[in-house]
Amino acid sequence: MPTHIFQVISVAFPGVLSHEIQHALKDEVAFSVGAACNTGKVSATLCAMGVPREAALGTCRISFGKGTTEDYIQRGVLKIMEACKARSSSK
Repeated sequence: MPTHIFQVISVAFPGVLSHEIQHALKDEVAFSVGAACNTGKVSATLCAMGVPREAALGTCRISFGKGTTEDYIQRGVLKIMEACKARSSSK
């Protein structure tokens, strides 16, 4: 039975631009912005799914694999939360 699950999750942070979060965390947390077929604009895939524009602009894709530890996930969540708070309070 496998002990690791390889997954990709998509998380939206409405009111925060995902590329700003990615830039702020570039040396600390690895993730992608938008949908897999994103071209730097609002993802047509997310729009087709009915995701509101504000949420689509704040969407990040986070991958988990064999080397992903619980500690890495917890630290990553805290870093992402800090970056989101900093971005939303600066507006």
